[in-house]
This record gives sequence, structure tokens and C-alpha cells, in this order.
Amino acid sequence: MLNMRRVLLGAVTAVALGLTLAVSTFAAEEHSMLSYTHLYSDAHGVSHFKREQMEFKPLGTANASPNLTAYVLAGATGATLLRLRAGATEDWHVAPRKQFLIGVQGESEVTTSDGKTFRVKPGDVVLMDDPTGKGHRTAAVGAVDHIALLVPVGEAPRPAK
Repeated sequence: MLNMRRVLLGAVTAVALGLTLAVSTFAAEEHSMLSYTHLYSDAHGVSHFKREQMEFKPLGTANASPNLTAYVLAGATGATLLRLRAGATEDWHVAPRKQFLIGVQGESEVTTSDGKTFRVKPGDVVLMDDPTGKGHRTAAVGAVDHIALLVPVGEAPRPAK
């Protein structure tokens, strides 16, 4: 009888541990994904909604950390969704070009080389224009990955004189 209790207790513990791991893994995956609604028309011209996921991939640059991944917006010249994993920090770096950064999900804290900080939240718009010098540091804060939309900015056309 005592052996049967041990077996049952072991089984219950294993199931409980398995559920806990499954729930925490699912929660972590949920935070690392960004989904969107796709409005499309089928071959018969009927429109539909479909939920889709964005697949973030490594940047592929020599000094990029595995904590920073991107989803390139196909058809939008140079526009990219950038994801910094929750709790990760990107050490001092410069913006690769002049670009707007728009907070989509989670939060990040950006520190300038003069020591000031700015917390980027969903909906915030920041013009990143520090392609030279020491640059800035970025840290994802909170329990959710920070995702931002980057939109390159070219030189504005000058008004005719």
C-alpha cells in the first residue's frame, strides 16, 4: 500500500510539474510572438480575416546579439519590425541610419551617451538620428519582449525657390 501511494504521489507530481512547464513555456512563446490580422480576398473574390504570426529572424550582422531579431516588412522599402527579448540589453551602438522607431509592444529604456534615459512604450515615436559617436544603449524592460517598427527616413525634398 505504501509503495502504491509513492507511485501515485510521484505520478501526480510529474503531471503537475509537466503542466507547470507547459504553461510557462506557452507563456514565454506568447510573449515572443507578434500576431496580426490579415484581411484578404480568396480566388472567388470573397474577403476574409486570418490571424497570422510574424517570424522574427536573427539580424545576420557580425555584431548582432541573439537577443535582437527582426521581421522585415516585405514590400515596404526598409521598414522593419525589431524585437528585443524581455530583460535583454544591447550595449552602446549607433543607429544604422536616420529612422523613426515606433513602439508596438512591451517597453524599452534607451540611454544616451549624455546619461539621459527615455522609456519607449507602445505608440511612442522616436526619431533615431545618431549614426556617429558613442550612440545609445537599449534595454527591454518588463516581462514582455519589446517590439518596435523602424521606418527609414531619407532626405526630405527641399521646397523649390
